[in-house]
Order: sequence, then C-alpha cells, then structure tokens
Amino acid sequence: MEPITQDRTAVLARKIQDILYELSGLEPADLTPSASWLELGFDSLFLSQAVIQFNQNLGLRLSFRQMFEETPSIDALARYADEVLPPEAFQPAPQIIQNADNQSFTNKNIPASGITERALPALTGTSDSTVAEIIRRQLEVMEQQLAFLKNGDAGANPAPGFSTRQAADPLFPTKPDPETKTETNAGEDRTNTQRAGTFSPQKTPRPAPEKNIARPVKGVTPKMANYQNIQANDDLAPAQKAALEKFIAQYVEKTAKSKAQAQRHRARYADPRSVTGFSNKWKEIVYQIAAEEAKGAKIRDVDGNEYVDFVMSYGVALFGHMPDFVQKAVAEQLEKGASLDVLPPKATEIAEMLAEMTGMERVTLANTGTEAVLGAVRAARTWSGKDKIAVFDTDYHGMVGQFMLRGVFLKDRTNVLPAAAGIPRFVVENTLVLDYDDPDVLSKLETEIKDLAAVVIEPVQAQNPHWQHPELIRKIREITARHDVALIFDEIINGFRLDQKGAQAWYGVEADLVAYGKSVSGGLPLSAVAGKAKYMAAFDGGWWQFGDDSAPEGTMTYFASTFIKNPVSVAAAHAAVSELKRRGPELQYELNARAARFARRVADIFRKMRAPYFIQCTSSMFMIKPADANPYARLFHYFLRYHGVNMRERPCFISTAHTDSDFEKTFRAIENALRDMFEAGLIEPYAGDDLNQIILPPAHLRKGDFWENETTPLDLTEGQKEVFVNALLGDDANAAYNVGTEIMIEGETTTDALRDAIQKLTDRHEALRIFFAKDGQKQFVREALAAPVAVEDISDRSEKAQSEFIQKRHEALISAPFDLFRGPLFRVEIIRRGPARFSVLWVVHHAVADGWSLGILTRELGHLLKPGGKNNLPPAVPFRDFVVAQRDFRQGADYAGVMDFWVKKFASPAPPLDLPTDFPRPPRQSFSAECERLAFSETEYKTLRKTAARFGTTPYFYLFAAFQTYLSRLTGQTDLTIGVVAAGQNAAGFANLVGHAANLLPVRMEVPPSGNFSDWLKTVRRELLDAFDHQNFTFGELVRKLRIPGNSSRNPLISLVFNMDSPLDNLDYGDLRTTTRP
Repeated sequence: MEPITQDRTAVLARKIQDILYELSGLEPADLTPSASWLELGFDSLFLSQAVIQFNQNLGLRLSFRQMFEETPSIDALARYADEVLPPEAFQPAPQIIQNADNQSFTNKNIPASGITERALPALTGTSDSTVAEIIRRQLEVMEQQLAFLKNGDAGANPAPGFSTRQAADPLFPTKPDPETKTETNAGEDRTNTQRAGTFSPQKTPRPAPEKNIARPVKGVTPKMANYQNIQANDDLAPAQKAALEKFIAQYVEKTAKSKAQAQRHRARYADPRSVTGFSNKWKEIVYQIAAEEAKGAKIRDVDGNEYVDFVMSYGVALFGHMPDFVQKAVAEQLEKGASLDVLPPKATEIAEMLAEMTGMERVTLANTGTEAVLGAVRAARTWSGKDKIAVFDTDYHGMVGQFMLRGVFLKDRTNVLPAAAGIPRFVVENTLVLDYDDPDVLSKLETEIKDLAAVVIEPVQAQNPHWQHPELIRKIREITARHDVALIFDEIINGFRLDQKGAQAWYGVEADLVAYGKSVSGGLPLSAVAGKAKYMAAFDGGWWQFGDDSAPEGTMTYFASTFIKNPVSVAAAHAAVSELKRRGPELQYELNARAARFARRVADIFRKMRAPYFIQCTSSMFMIKPADANPYARLFHYFLRYHGVNMRERPCFISTAHTDSDFEKTFRAIENALRDMFEAGLIEPYAGDDLNQIILPPAHLRKGDFWENETTPLDLTEGQKEVFVNALLGDDANAAYNVGTEIMIEGETTTDALRDAIQKLTDRHEALRIFFAKDGQKQFVREALAAPVAVEDISDRSEKAQSEFIQKRHEALISAPFDLFRGPLFRVEIIRRGPARFSVLWVVHHAVADGWSLGILTRELGHLLKPGGKNNLPPAVPFRDFVVAQRDFRQGADYAGVMDFWVKKFASPAPPLDLPTDFPRPPRQSFSAECERLAFSETEYKTLRKTAARFGTTPYFYLFAAFQTYLSRLTGQTDLTIGVVAAGQNAAGFANLVGHAANLLPVRMEVPPSGNFSDWLKTVRRELLDAFDHQNFTFGELVRKLRIPGNSSRNPLISLVFNMDSPLDNLDYGDLRTTTRP
C-alpha cells in the first residue's frame, strides 16, 4: 500500500470552485474547469469581485486583466496558481489506498485537535501478534481521545476569528507533542496542531458525532481563556532572545519590590491571580504589581511607579478608585461603628433608589456578584418549583459550581461538563447549556422550556463587548414570557455602565430578575438582586404590614450571610448609588461617548502602526486582544505597564475619573510599547482583517443630538472635491449627483425591522454619516446618526395607484437637493404596499457614495433582515482608510505613470462630440434633464450574453463597441471620446467600501469606418482594459493637466457617458423575495 499524492492543481481547482460557489451560488459540479469565465455566465462586474477573492484566499497578486486574458478558466487559473505559489502552499493530503492482498495500516492524517496520533508501521500478514499490536495501538489512540473529551482542545489563547467549534472551549489544555507546532491564521479562533512540514485538513474521528457551531463574529474570546498558561516555542532568533531578556531585566528593575513581594506572598498565600498568563519564556515577570495607593484613575506601586489604571478593580471603580464622596461616607460610618445583626437604614434607601432606576419592584442585597446571581436563580427556582435552568456556554456567572460549566455540543445532544477541577459533574448536569450561534438555539429552548425555572443571560460579555445578540434576547423574552419562565440578566459587570436602566434599556427588553454588582458597590463588598415582586417573595415571603392580619405568604428559600448589609459596605454603596441617581442618564451618555473616542484613537494607532492587535469596545468597557496567534504578542500588557499604563489581558474599564490627559498619556504609552515590541522582533506587522469594533449605544442614538455632535474630520478625496464643487452650482446641479434604487420586498417582515436594518447600515458605514465644511476643505464623519427614514402606508390603494405613487415619490426623492453642510446625505422611504409587500426607496448623494455602494447596501440590507444575518457580514471598510490610501497613492511613484498614460491619450486635441439635436445647444449648459428608461427583458439579456460570449467577450464590452459604432455613424465622427465609470472599490482591500470611489475615465478611440466587428471588439476590449488598469486618477486632474480652455456650453472632453447597470443577482434576503430597479 502506497500513499498517493494528488496533483496540486486539482486541489487549487477545487478551492477556486469553492470561492466561485460562495460568490455565485453555482454548485461546484456545475462549474466546468475547462469552460471560460464567459461560458460559465460570469460578466465583468462579477469577475472584478472574483479576482479580489482569488487574491485574498489563494495568496495571489492577479489583476483583472490577467484573469481575463491569461487565466480565462478554472483550469488555467489553477495552473497559474500552481506555478507562482510557494511549494508548501495548498499541498494535498496523502491518500491511502487499501491493498486487499496486503493489509497495511498507515495513518497519514494528522489531527487538528490536541490529540497526536502515532503513525502505525506497515504490518503484513494476520498473525495473532500482529492483531494484538494493532489493537494495542488503537487503544492508545482511544485513550488520547477520551483525554481530549475530558480536557478540551489544546491551545492557550486562540486567536480570534471565524470559529467552527467542535466541542467546549478549552480550560485545561493538553500538552502538545514536542514534534508538533501550532498554527493559527490571523483573526481565527481555532488552533490546528499538526506535524511540522505537513498539511492535512482532516480531523481524527471522535467517538461521538459533533455539531459544528459557526462563530461568524470575529474576535470572540472563549470563557476563561485568559486564565490558561501560555505555550510559546523556544524558536526566537538570538537577537530576539537578547531583546526579550533585556526587556525582562528592565521590567524587573523597575518593579523590583513588587517581585519580591510576590515571592514572599506565594509562600503562604495560594493566590490564583498570581499565575494568570504564566509562560516559562517570561516567567521572571509573571507577578502582580503590589499597589500602595489607588485614587481616581491612578495607582501607585511599592516601587513608587504611578500608572494610569484601566483594570479599575475589575470594573468596580465606575467613579474611580475611592472617590471623595465614597471615602467620606465610609469614614463617617467607621467613626460610628458597625454591627452586623441590625438594619442599617441606608440599606432601605439603596433598595428604593435601585428599584426606581431599574424599574424593578423589590430589591435585596448580597455580598458578591456570584451571590447575587445565585440568589436570583434560587428565587426563580423557589417561585416556579422547578430545578432546571438554561445558561449560555460562553457567559460567565461567577465561581459557584453550578455556573462553572461548559457544553459539549453533539449532533444529537449536549453534554454538560464542569469547567474546572474540583466540581462534581452532578452539580452541573441539571442545566440546559445553549450557544448563541447555534441555529437551533430557540427550538432547543422551546423543547425544554416547560421544565425550566429560569433562563440566565449575561447581556453584554465583558470579555466580548462587541458580541451582542439583541434579536435573540428579544425572542427569548417572548418565549419565557409566554411560558412564565423567569428571564434573569446577570449585570454584575455591565450594570449601570450601558445605561442607567442597564441592559433592559440597551435591548428594550424587560427582565424578571437582574443581578447587580461592581458599579453599585462603591468599592466595598456589596451586590444586589432586583426583580418582580412575585420572585422576590422567595427571600422574605412577600410584602406585609403591621396592624392587620397580613403575613408573609410566599414560599421562602434560604438566603443569608454574616456580612450581608455590613453597615460599612452599605455606606459605600449608598454613596455610589446616590451619585448614580443624582447624575442621571447623562452620566452614561457622557462616559460612553468618551470611551468611544478613546477606543477609536486606540484603533487608529493599531491601524497606523500595523500592529497585530485590535480593540473591542461597548459602553465604557473595552478589551484589547492579539490579532494573530503569536504567543509573544501576549507580552503587550507588560510593555504597556513598563510605560506607565496598567491594563491586563482581560476586560478593561473607563471611569468618570479618567481625564483627557490620562488618555493622551495612554496613547503615547501604546505607541511606545508597540515600537519597542517591533524593534525587539517580538511582533510582526499585521495585514489581516480590521477587527476593531466599537459598538454605539442604541439608546443614545434615540436620544437624538448628543452623539451627532461627535465628529471626526477627514480630508476630501480628489474625486469628492470635483463633485462638491460642481454640486455648488445650484439645486439642479446638486440633485444631478443623486443616485438611487428601489428595492421591492415580499415576505414576512415589518417596517420596524426594515427601519432597524437601515439604522444598522448607517451605524456600520462611515460614508452615510458624512457632511462637509462650507469651504470644502474638510468632511466630517458623525460618530452616530439617526437614519433619515420615512414610512408611508399605501396598502389601501389599488395596484395601479400604488405604482404611480411610488414612481412619483422616487422622482421626488431623486430630484431633491441635499444640504451638503448639514447632512444627512442620504434619504430612505419605506412604502408599505400590503401585509407582506414593501418598497424601499434609497437615494444618496454621489459626494459620499456611488453605484457600487448602493449594491453593497442593498445586499447587506438582506443580510440584516435575516435572523442572525448581521453576524455573516464582512467587516465594513472605514471610508477614512480609503481617503488615506488615495492620498498615499498620489504621493507615490506609480501615480506619475497613471497620469502620463492619460496625458499621452490626449496629446492631440480631442474633437467634441457633435450630436444631431432638434434645437441649438444653449450658450450655457444647465442641469435640467429628463430620464428615459430602457431596460432589457430577461430573454433579451440572455440573448445578449450568449452573443457576447460567442465573440469571446462580456455584455459590457460588446454593448460599448456597438454603442461606439452607432455614435460614429450617427455623428459622422471617427475620433470619439466616451466616458466610462470605474469603481475604485475594485482596488484590493476595498471591496466592501461604501463611499465615493468611482472614477470617470475618458476613453478615446478612433472608430474605423469599415471592417470586421469581431476584430473591432478585440480592440475595444484591449483599450478598455488599459483604461481600467489606469483608473486611479480623477478626471478633473487630467483636465487641469491638459489645460483645456473653458467652454460654458459643454463639459470638457466628455459629452456622453456609457454606463451599464447589471442586475443585482443572487440577493440573499432569506425567505423574502426581492427585486431591484435603478
């Protein structure tokens, strides 16, 4: 038996087919490898998108022209890729062919999990000793599989990304085989363990079939992942190793007393936090900073070093460390003394204030966050008489055994296992464990709902602040309400940070019970449970009064502890809660705004320095994470601390005590830390997806004006400057730059769902939030904007009346000028035509978007209308990145070559196009116009495509050549200049850009008076491809370069523009049926 190796071109061809399937929806079996792109039915627009995906997924640098002329089929592209790619890329896995006469057992498949199989030697014959050896080897493999199921996958802190989880998130990683190496692509939350020098996409079979749960949101950190040890290979170059040793020595010198304290501490105090993130490679600096003082946003260590602090006592210090009003309250209570067996009056006032702010009916106090969640669950169980609860696998609810669990998701069931040693399995077994990204999550919940006492949710995870599930939470609320099952929000961390009413306001969902901690505590041990009266009766039997026959009637549980209502803790909490109430909702609005600005600056630093990190931020919580799997990237927080900023590789927080000066010091520290790490060779420049995510609060958008006043200035691109100047010539000129589309939708959706999706698109794309300075020197991006959406209901009108109304509304919207200086520069109207029929009219000004952008918005609207569709969207490209890229290109060497190409085209003056008209050309051009719509029927378009394919070209090239020939005959001119529009998004990396990126290209050609049309087509295609290869310039720049004399009656060079709007095929709106028209 011999391993058979496939030709690599076959592997590449299948990869190409997979990419085309993702783009077109055509099954790989229908994608004939030898057929040309044209024979497969792909037009220029599709192929321009495909080339971007081929380059990104295969690691190529292929131009559109190359793909069209040199690699015109799947086979040709696969052969080209095989020639230019490095030998190790896309190597096929060896396949074993079983020889019936010689039963050899060779395992060439290396598992992608933490299990390392041993290759079995070739064995011949069927002797007893051979069979025994085979069985013994198989048992060894099974033992490793069982160990894997017990402990989870290997890998300490997987890099974030699109993850397909086969089992639980790891907690206790297995030690990898010394012959293996771990490779993780940037942005992925998956660890592949494989032997050096091999590639195998196959996994070792496991005893039970597993359910694949896609993790479409990038950057999701598994629960407790940051508490694992870090595995780092000892493969640093001598210079890198010397640089790391130098930094360790400097860090130890700066924090010498903290290190001495840590060593003394370890002898008697078994402290779990002292070994977090342990690695042998930097063991000498794995110790906590010993703090001597903490005040406001600063801490001072025993060595005298001062740090700007962002750990903030794990989120407790909303008002900074020991704010004056808390310190005063605590000092006064200490002066009075404290007894633990009596009622401190301020506890009553805390309950009253919390009930008022949260909308809950009653409140009880506890000591810790874990106690508060435990109390809420116990109340729900007591009221319902049921034991079982539902939780989500990635949520964290404290250290009590019943919450320290993980789910192993199999195809037919979910196994629930303890997430840490020392927790018996029976403690967690009576729990339904769900996953937010499981497509069957709601059906699983519905199946078990009658047996549940409560569903417990962490509405916003501190370790994944960007990963939110508003629609899912609303549906869970509907299910639990329908079956009278308690919905519990665990807001121990995010309570009173998101909004004064917390996650209930954030999502617009009313919970039955909410657990609060940290922010309400004032810095001393205190937490709270707030809830509806029927559940809260479990703590004291319910409300009753003196002087009548009322009594506690509810079934009570046991919930008491010595230090609950400790008067000193109550005094601190009373001061904190009083401050929350005094400052009102504006506290959160202001703090969240400052946090968003902070996070945006950090993200800009990462982008500018190409650092392998990203920031996720919601409200005043953020987390900085590595963007790749390099274990030495985990040293970032040590370098940052060396430069005077205390962050840790876990959730960080911004407080009201942080000043702008603190932020500026932090930005400088981040830049210096990154510079040091680059110079040491510990990190490499990052070129992957932009994973930075800053989530704006919906409640703040609804508030109206606060966020809209927050703006970011940008320069204008040259193309935008031309549009801006022309749009100032009058209302007609302004409106002439309006572009629009109509999206017709049939199916089960609502105006609210459409409005919400349009708001998400507004939040997602910077260009939709742009307005311009009056001098045209700057444009400004609002940090948030309430989408300008109008709603009309014409469902009571006839079909004819509806069509007439929509036509008139579309014309009115497209002909109305925009206010460039105030914005918004787009408008949307949702027209309800019936119970399940809608038309969405979308108009946007060309200064901020183009036709390509409308296509993106139309497609993304469909994703957002589907359940969970938002999670499938690629990262939006910030328009500011395109502005910078355009500026850099114009300052580079290649730009001169582009301009030289166009200048040579017009070395001799181009004659103006002289169209025959029924009235003289006016001496001054106006912008008044009429629109005549001509559209191909589906049959006509299919015929056109077949005809074009027969000539070896696309419909676009074919129509351009035909149109050009017609114009030559109509005018009697042979030297023709026709404008064509090129989408700047085709430049690599900008495929998902919404913004003004279109360029007008003056294509000048000499049309022969006679000849073969097929030959002329080849010339046209060559000239157009040359033009598209040199598209990165602006028409206005060329006109200035050529010094063309002004003519008030016509535009310079171009009197006519050829443009072809391809249909938006393959719109994925889920169960909704959709058509579009310009």
